[in-house]
Amino acid sequence: MQRNGERGLPCKIGLVTTWNQDCGLATYAKFLASEFDPKDIVIFSERAPLSQGETDDHNVIRCWNRESAQFSELKEAVLTSGVELLHFNAHDHNFFALSQLKPILVALRENGIALVVSYHTTYSIDPAMTEFNELFDRVIVHTKDNAAQVMANGCPEDKLRIIPHGVRIGERSYSHDEQKKARVRLDIPEQAKVLVSFGFVQPNKGIEGLIEAVAYLRAKGVNALGYVVGKVNRGHPTAIEYFERLKQFCSELGVSEFVVFTDSFVEQSVVEDYMLSSDATVFNYHSEYFESSGACSIAIGMGVPVIASLAPAFLAFDDAVWRVTAGFPLSLSAEVVLFNEELRSFLLRRSAEYRERYSWNQVAGEFAEVYREFDFSVSADGDIAAHDDTVTHEDSERRERELDAIAAVIDRFEVQDFAGAKELLDSELSVNGNIASFWTAKAIACFELGEWSEALAAIEESCTRGGEVSELRRLLFDISCLAPLPTLSARALEGLYQQEDDFLPAYANFLIRTGEYEAAKELLSETSVEWMSLESMQAQLQPN
Repeated sequence: MQRNGERGLPCKIGLVTTWNQDCGLATYAKFLASEFDPKDIVIFSERAPLSQGETDDHNVIRCWNRESAQFSELKEAVLTSGVELLHFNAHDHNFFALSQLKPILVALRENGIALVVSYHTTYSIDPAMTEFNELFDRVIVHTKDNAAQVMANGCPEDKLRIIPHGVRIGERSYSHDEQKKARVRLDIPEQAKVLVSFGFVQPNKGIEGLIEAVAYLRAKGVNALGYVVGKVNRGHPTAIEYFERLKQFCSELGVSEFVVFTDSFVEQSVVEDYMLSSDATVFNYHSEYFESSGACSIAIGMGVPVIASLAPAFLAFDDAVWRVTAGFPLSLSAEVVLFNEELRSFLLRRSAEYRERYSWNQVAGEFAEVYREFDFSVSADGDIAAHDDTVTHEDSERRERELDAIAAVIDRFEVQDFAGAKELLDSELSVNGNIASFWTAKAIACFELGEWSEALAAIEESCTRGGEVSELRRLLFDISCLAPLPTLSARALEGLYQQEDDFLPAYANFLIRTGEYEAAKELLSETSVEWMSLESMQAQLQPN
């Protein structure tokens, strides 16, 4: 079972990124790195002031600076660190000065170091992006749209990898009790309806929409309050002017005392308090670029209802968020999300499913798979060298075959020919039994055919090979509910739970069905079941 800090890597990884700073990139990097063992990761960070209360660990080396664009010290630090793969965490291709960084990257590649870059946004055609991409072995983006735009800049498809933005599942989850406690800590009235926006304050964030929503709700007799949590981005040329206009707008609408601006970079624990204290979080961005929203990911990770604009940054969140449209402007959106309980329940349920699917634990596994695509071997002079050219070609052929096979299986699924799908999968698995997605598909086919034992065996095989746990967990739980008890194996279910603790709901449900209430009660008391109500399962612990 892979837990935080225990995920194996093929080599020592270097991460070039901002770190422990007032910066979204730094937050992203910390969430990613926390999923790996610190001894396997070296952080090459810029020289910059640390966020309040932060200290660097022993694996952090500060050796470059964006302002001076000097990277020679970075090269020396990398070459003496034992790192074999260097991963650059960049907002976009302009984050690092290409003219100064290029000779450093060339030198590192000549020393056998594999190079990977992550882009968090893509803009337009730029010859500099084309040149920058050529220096890297892999280019990682968050969405298919980002990938298409990078390809439009000349990047080969086989070099691109798509990894969604991770979601941090908060230690504290959104609930009435947590909301009440957070409001006490923040001195927010218990009975108020609270809208929260957080992140840097700058013109594209559409914060005026939150102000309008507060005014709209108060005009309808609602005790509405708004909190803008984050500091003004003074590096943005018009952010200060925008901030002053926002305060003037509050005055014009008569809500100055009901909208609070913190104008500070807020520590993570306080951000969580504001999230938990809210009735909804608001992300009314006006940007039209495909970028990622770490702020929205944090809100979803906390389990808070989210109201978002149609900006491309939020398209990836699908129906885990409520979208502002011409028919449902932000003020009306806030009203329905705050007061329509059925809608709130739907949003919270979809949000929970999203954060399971894209938790940082899952996303870090996808990064590890990219790192494993490189073949690290010892060269004649004893140095470690990364060989990638033949691997890329072989991966492309393998991926094409896998996609063809999955397409054929999907065709069978669509006409409910589950026996035919299973036959296809058995044929593919006889050639290559290490593809987790094939085992997952076989488990689904066996489930539909009522072949419970084979379904359980396929789930175990998929889990062993790194299959998507959220999908397997839901399938296993359905089996524990629907399969006749004589066909269910307590040993198999317990074994799966011991292999992956996310399978606890299925094993607990089996114990409930077999009347082992005390064992189920003890099991449920040890954990929180995030994708369904813990109380709803505990309610079954008394026999009818």
